[in-house]
Order: sequence, then structure tokens, then C-alpha cells
Amino acid sequence: MQDKGERILFPFERNGEIIGMAARHLRSDSERRYINYRFEGSDPLIFNYDGVNRNDTIIVTEGPIDSMSLPNSIAMAGRDYNKVEEFKENSIIVFDNEPYEQHSYYKNKGAIDSGFTVCIWDNRVDGLKDINDMICAGMSTDRIVGIIKSCAV
Repeated sequence: MQDKGERILFPFERNGEIIGMAARHLRSDSERRYINYRFEGSDPLIFNYDGVNRNDTIIVTEGPIDSMSLPNSIAMAGRDYNKVEEFKENSIIVFDNEPYEQHSYYKNKGAIDSGFTVCIWDNRVDGLKDINDMICAGMSTDRIVGIIKSCAV
């Protein structure tokens, strides 16, 4: 059966030009929640690339929705931290909070071994999968950013 549900679109811009788009299914149980499209060029698809202050700490999330909830944030549109290499010196990578999954260990370890600063979630966010869940649970943006910075290794 083909997945034809409604999606929300997120543009990827570089220097004011749209180079691609992510389409996120509105149902969280959809088999393919995100589909990324590249329109032109070979630059990595990074959400909010043009919108961050490179002189301040940049929070790097997996998905655009999480990124939109935090100040000075970009999204990798996935888990490929290599695409944000240019932000390495001044960023904190924030993967989703999936502490009991084996791939979580390896993505955190890989990013740390590559020289990135990574947020390793602690028990203050137990049961909350990502930034969006934290916002929906009533956590303030300031509190989330504080936790991210205190959990950065």
C-alpha cells in the first residue's frame, strides 16, 4: 500500500536560494516519516543553514521541527553529522533521546570520535523522545537549552 498521507514541507536554503526540501508525514506511525528532495547543487541539505549566528553556539538537531523550537539551531535532516562539519567548532549535536537503542550509542560515539560536541541526555528527559516531546511536555526553551549545554560532552 502506498503512503499518501498529508505532509508538511521544510525548505533547505543556501544563500537565499531553495536547494531542496524535506517532506514530513503528519502521522508519526508512517513508514517513511521524512522524504528529502534535492533540487540543485551538491551542498548538504541543512535546515536553517542561512539563519544561524555562527559566532554563538549552534544547536544541531536531527529534524527541522526540533530545530525550529530552539534558538540558533540547524537540523541535519537525519543523523549524518558529517554534513555539518563546517559547524563543528561551535556546535552541540543533539540526537533524539533514544538511550536504549544500540544505534544511539554508535551515532553518539562516532560524532564524539570525529571531534564534535554531543549532548548525551540524562534522566531529566527520561521518557521524552526529542525536543518536540519536551516542548509538548511543557518544558521551556531556556530549560531545554540549559539541559543540552549541561549534557554536552
